[in-house]
Amino acid sequence: MVLLYSGLHKLQTQLRGHLIEIIEEYLRSLDIKIALKECLEVAKDLECLNAVVLESKGTKGLETMIKIASKYIQQFGINNPSSRLLAGFVVQIAGELEAAVPKIKSSEEVLYETKAGLLKRLILLIVKLISNVDSKLRGRKLVRKDIDYPNNAFLRVLEKAAYALVDEAKKLNDPRELIRELINTIFVLFEITKGLRSDEIWPIYDEILIIISIFIENDKGIDNNLREQFNKIKNQDINNNSIEQLRRIFHQLADQYR
Repeated sequence: MVLLYSGLHKLQTQLRGHLIEIIEEYLRSLDIKIALKECLEVAKDLECLNAVVLESKGTKGLETMIKIASKYIQQFGINNPSSRLLAGFVVQIAGELEAAVPKIKSSEEVLYETKAGLLKRLILLIVKLISNVDSKLRGRKLVRKDIDYPNNAFLRVLEKAAYALVDEAKKLNDPRELIRELINTIFVLFEITKGLRSDEIWPIYDEILIIISIFIENDKGIDNNLREQFNKIKNQDINNNSIEQLRRIFHQLADQYR
């Protein structure tokens, strides 16, 4: 896993350095007599950043830095020069994580279980990073030529890794193993992404819909009631309610294959 992120340490170091510099400058601009509470909060953020231990390899400390960076991007506004600088580094970090996906897929000598494990860990990491993005910057933002929103960048990695996980399962030759791993993959995607917003994960759930549809269309032994439930929701807009319905249908479907 750690070898997949060769350029990550440098980017994390640069992001932390710029964060400390920007926050220290902001703290100096505050009047402690007027904004004592804010001064204390900013000082606490600096303390957290200075306490972060960056490993030469790996992702330790990344969640903390993303949380603090997104807080100030939101506070200063995305068009602020400091915000753009921070957002640029966050997007580069997302790009480094995204670059790990083809590295995993192209390792032909690596077993399926190893590839799947690496992709699951990457998906879990990305979900944690998204969860640490400031709530006002969450969701899928409209694309702008001049700005790449950090959350959009993380969502691209999430989708790419999720699709890769499904693709690796589809490569299995044994039909029983293929079905088992596709079911396990969907379980994993449902479980890991359940805390994300519907507008953040709809492409992944579109993929899940397609897989479930193939199961239902090609297996005449599927319960008719389950078919009817699925047919009712498969053309609905994806929202929290339809996702929950799809999750219940999938669990019922999985039970029929046990």
